[in-house]
Amino acid sequence: MRKILIIALVPVFVIVLAAIVVLLMPLDSFRAPLERVVSRGLGRDVHIAGSLHASLYPEIGLSAGDVSIANVAGGEAKLFAQVGTLAVGAKLLPLLSRRIEVTRLTLDHPTINLEVDKNGTGNWNFRSGSSSTSASGPDQLSISGLRVLGGEIGYSDARTGKRKQVSQANASLTLEALDRPAVFDLDAVYDKEKLTVTGRIDTPQAFMRKEPAKLALELKSDSFNLKFDGTVTGASQSSGTVTMSGPSLKQLMQKAGSAPSTSGLGAFSLSGAVSSQDRIYALKQAKLTLDGMKADIDLSVDMNATVPLLKGKIALDRLNAADYLVDKKQAKTQGWSTEPLSLTGLKLADAEVAITADRFTLGMFVITQGAMHVVLRDGKLSAAVTRAALFGGSATGQVTADGAAAVPAVTVRLDVKSVAMKALLQSAIKVERIEGTGAMAVNVAGIGNNQRAIMNSLGGTATVSVRNGAIRGVDLAAVARTVQNPVSGLMGAATSERSSTDFAEAGGSFAIKSGIAHNQDFRLLNPFVRISGSGDIDLGQRTINFRIEPKLVANAQGQGGILGGSGLGVPFQITGPWTKPSYKPDLTKAVGNLLLNQIRGGAGPVGGLLGNVLGGRKSSDSKPKQGLDLGGLFGR
Repeated sequence: MRKILIIALVPVFVIVLAAIVVLLMPLDSFRAPLERVVSRGLGRDVHIAGSLHASLYPEIGLSAGDVSIANVAGGEAKLFAQVGTLAVGAKLLPLLSRRIEVTRLTLDHPTINLEVDKNGTGNWNFRSGSSSTSASGPDQLSISGLRVLGGEIGYSDARTGKRKQVSQANASLTLEALDRPAVFDLDAVYDKEKLTVTGRIDTPQAFMRKEPAKLALELKSDSFNLKFDGTVTGASQSSGTVTMSGPSLKQLMQKAGSAPSTSGLGAFSLSGAVSSQDRIYALKQAKLTLDGMKADIDLSVDMNATVPLLKGKIALDRLNAADYLVDKKQAKTQGWSTEPLSLTGLKLADAEVAITADRFTLGMFVITQGAMHVVLRDGKLSAAVTRAALFGGSATGQVTADGAAAVPAVTVRLDVKSVAMKALLQSAIKVERIEGTGAMAVNVAGIGNNQRAIMNSLGGTATVSVRNGAIRGVDLAAVARTVQNPVSGLMGAATSERSSTDFAEAGGSFAIKSGIAHNQDFRLLNPFVRISGSGDIDLGQRTINFRIEPKLVANAQGQGGILGGSGLGVPFQITGPWTKPSYKPDLTKAVGNLLLNQIRGGAGPVGGLLGNVLGGRKSSDSKPKQGLDLGGLFGR
């Protein structure tokens, strides 16, 4: 009995002896040995500059002030970490059984400097200063009270020059054992915005061994919310489901360091299955909403290249391309926009993606049931349109945009068939008075920092053919008759809003250079007039300079007749802006110098009246006659 009592009292004696040693010996005598042990374990110099305190009841504890860990050689900051006060508390008796039960671990006002050097190596990679492998860790570890108070975490990357800062960080961790769930939470301020993170990992031991472990993670902030539920294997492999949302994707990209200066990229939400392995991330069966549009997404992103590489397919219900290419002005402007055209977003990633869209819009240009194959390399975009329904017809073609050059460059190749010309021309070049079913082939290229500059630089070719149509706002047959017989006084009726020129066929071909489309074979076939023409359309300045040669038909033979006609027609010139062109007769070409001299001499009533138009004799009306104005054939 006595022997048993002595054995039972041994642990008590050891504890009492340890208490006496701790209480009687100066704690500073432990400072240097403690620094050496920790420095050897981390492979970095560790210093304790502040005071040391110890306690034995109700737990064994130690606190140290002003603890610092040195940075790597050549690091930007002098210290990797510095803690105002570090306090540790543990139960004493479990230590005798090689079990560590930490009751409290507090880091008060720690400052941590995370750095990536030019080679991509992080300064948080510690190495042990001892080559011994005989030491073994504890059999069990539990942490019931980890606290971080008022932490500061800085991040810098020497490769990109980027710097980030997390401040006012407060965190806690509860861990009963390495094979039991770990629960953690964090609140901090990042980029002047408060965020909270909560999470749970079921088996930390499996995670440390790079074995699959279940993870639930949730992040909340004003600009971004994320929730992940799945499995992680170490830090480089994961799979599960994710949901994320925010009020502005552009704002989020700006916080990350780069964002295109466009008007789109607003409110968003995303949910789907995710996976990652070796810096290749996949998003499958995902649902995206962005700026009100909806999309189904299957994508992979390879982050191993200089810029991310995207591959996959996207199905959109609608897409307004202007929201992601051009800045919107608060006030509308007349003519082509001079707002800067931003293609810098094309340099943020490379891509090879198949895209379908139920509705695609660019300004007033609308495509439905569209399908395209997009390839993006080094800031250069190529989008091949393989299928599109366009204003009642169909279209194929290719669009390229170069965002890598100092000045943006675009090319357009388009083949359009059976299209409603009024809608097409109104959308493409803001001409809204020409109707009919047409076909168009366009192959143009332009360069410029804004829409106007590109339109002024356009070069290429185009052909247009329109059947069974009309030109609203003018009756060209009546104009031709009025030019021949000004006495009739019918010009006002011929150019009223209710007037129109019906035709069986119209069209021509254009050679485009420096934004000016030149034509030499314009034709229009009408029951009462056959019209040919040539001239220029200035796409950049939105003006027209065209010469029309009408030939009146003695009687209507139905539309679709030959171009030639036997009736006399007086040519006239169409000049001025699209919105309000003017029309003036060219009598020199029509009747020759002899007739012109007779007219200017006042021979006959026609000569007298036309003399006023051409600036010869004045009529009894003291007001000079104005040139013919058909009031907006191409405008409103």
